[in-house]
Amino acid sequence: MSYNGYEDIILRNEQLTIAVSPSGGAIVNLQHRGTATNPLNFYYKEPGLQRRSFCGHFICTPRWGDVSPAEQEKGLVKHGDFRSLEWQIETQSATMLTMQAYSEAEQWMVKRTMRLAAQSPVFYVQEKLINCSSATRAYNLVQHPTIAAPFLHATTRVDCNGAAGWRDNGIGNLPSRAGAWPAVINQQGHDVDIRMATPADGGVYSFATGDAETGWLSAYDPHSSLLLGYVWPAQDYPFIHHWIHAEDDQVIYRGLEFGTAAMHQPFSVQADNEFCWQQQPTCRFLNGGATATFQYYGLLTHLDNAIAGIRQLNYDQQSVYVHPEGEEIIYSLPIY
Repeated sequence: MSYNGYEDIILRNEQLTIAVSPSGGAIVNLQHRGTATNPLNFYYKEPGLQRRSFCGHFICTPRWGDVSPAEQEKGLVKHGDFRSLEWQIETQSATMLTMQAYSEAEQWMVKRTMRLAAQSPVFYVQEKLINCSSATRAYNLVQHPTIAAPFLHATTRVDCNGAAGWRDNGIGNLPSRAGAWPAVINQQGHDVDIRMATPADGGVYSFATGDAETGWLSAYDPHSSLLLGYVWPAQDYPFIHHWIHAEDDQVIYRGLEFGTAAMHQPFSVQADNEFCWQQQPTCRFLNGGATATFQYYGLLTHLDNAIAGIRQLNYDQQSVYVHPEGEEIIYSLPIY
């Protein structure tokens, strides 16, 4: 596939095909063998922007959310501009990709290594975030996979290991406590279960992973029997975010996000609250010239037997393990 002259980079093994766009660096297509369903079938093009913008699985850095008026005057943008920059391909093979992008406006650089397992539907991503200025600065890094139809529909089930949660109340407003996963208080004040969200549940809901060593997210489509999952060290990404977007009385996008950010607010709002929310840091700081490293595993697998949902995802040095809800069976997916 290509977009505005940018040919997508393809990684492929016998189980999984991954397409990564140099225009914005997003994973724009993820397909399991024998299916045409792309769970990351999400695309929004900002007016006047020639490159891809919000699509597939993109990254938000050095911020998550809107900019302040002062930042906007400097030309800075929502979620940072890495999602619209041209990424440089350094090395590429059938199952390995290294790429990087530099934001002149932000003075940050991201270096990414992506590796697809030899024979299983698992991929590994490591990203290095480099502060290219001489000053110590605040930053966030949030992974923003977004699912859409046909994978996303009324019975698509989302699971995660979120603990205490809060709901975003818009730019400039502090979040509201919203219960604990999966039961939250929606904008209408109703207690709802957002594992299978309805249009009335629209908004952004955030959860801490608490004392867990591992964070994880999953989405299961019973129509295709496909399971999309992410699992990572919780110390890298201690927060899970669910963006639920509805139009015409239908949920059309759902962000399965995870990252370092505790709240969907500009740094100025975070500073007013001493960069702390619910006794959690709202961002991180990095010295000038320093590097911070983050990693996660992703998977897209076909399950032969129907399941209700996922109880847990975890991993070790050999495999990612899928634990279906209410079942003793554990699926083991090698990471190499």
